[in-house]
Amino acid sequence: MTKAERFLTALKGGIPDKVPFVLHSIYQNVQEEILGHRIPLPVYNGMNNAGWLGRPEEGPRVEPCFCCVPETAERLNLDAMVIQAVPPMFVKRGVRGTDACVAGGIIDSREVFERCRRAMPDPDDGG
Repeated sequence: MTKAERFLTALKGGIPDKVPFVLHSIYQNVQEEILGHRIPLPVYNGMNNAGWLGRPEEGPRVEPCFCCVPETAERLNLDAMVIQAVPPMFVKRGVRGTDACVAGGIIDSREVFERCRRAMPDPDDGG
């Protein structure tokens, strides 16, 4: 089986030739050590990234981000890699070390809730 066939077979509940090798996330600095160079792409470090830490006035966005870049996946002979598309979160944000983190909520009134709701993209928009 090819890597894609193996992964899709397992995903569909079938029995692949062997268990697919997939890592959810590898810290960027570890990937850079494996590859021997800096990674210019945005990479999520760890599994604690629940969403984009934005404010309603910033215009929310959902942007895919690698959890493991293709070059690392190839070097480690992974069968698949994870690309995460995190939803917008309207929260107070902070930085702990080099990681962005949630420092608290901002929706404390109907007015703020409505601003956040209006800022969200239309889920029925096909574009």
